[in-house]
Amino acid sequence: MARPDPPSARPLRRDAQRNRDRIVATARQLFSERGLSVGLDEIAHTAEVGVGTVYRHFPTKDALVQELFYEFIDSLGIYAETALFDSDGWTAFVGFVERLMEATEENRALHEVFAAAARSEGGLAAAVARLESPVGKIIDEAKAQGKLAPDFDGNDLGVIHSMLAAVIREHAENDGAWRRYLRLILDGLAAEARRSRNRSQKLTRREGATQVNPARQRR
Repeated sequence: MARPDPPSARPLRRDAQRNRDRIVATARQLFSERGLSVGLDEIAHTAEVGVGTVYRHFPTKDALVQELFYEFIDSLGIYAETALFDSDGWTAFVGFVERLMEATEENRALHEVFAAAARSEGGLAAAVARLESPVGKIIDEAKAQGKLAPDFDGNDLGVIHSMLAAVIREHAENDGAWRRYLRLILDGLAAEARRSRNRSQKLTRREGATQVNPARQRR
């Protein structure tokens, strides 16, 4: 899922690449710890490079945020594609949701960026869209196996992420508090899947009985 470089991109000089890598690593750490309130000037100071150097590589703060978000989406996409090899659709689904929430807990900026992506149609939204195929396949497989509520879709996953991100934000002092609420949500999804499966089985048996005894149709 790695994104291609722009056609006009040229290899950087070794010192320029080193500065760029330092800027990205510093921004990744500061955004993760404090969210998107961190400015480019502070990133430059912490990375021990000039402010002008930061702007040469990233003309705007949004450009730097987008670079890091694409990096995260790439890693999450690889995780989702790997999860597709799991023969148990429910295990794959739960594993992906847990990975998403673990990353959100580790990086305070992620929920802010996901929220911004939902409001935009630009690069951030395009990055999220790249997850639709592998994540959609995970959801579809869990539903096909009767282990996930049949009306569940990717939008529901976005709502779950927002809900649990709020738990992480409001209970920052309690690491892993979101896991309890995720368990409650998953229990509800699994229970609904069981109810739907039972309704489908009852309907199938009823239709079978009607075919065996056509007289019932005339009553």
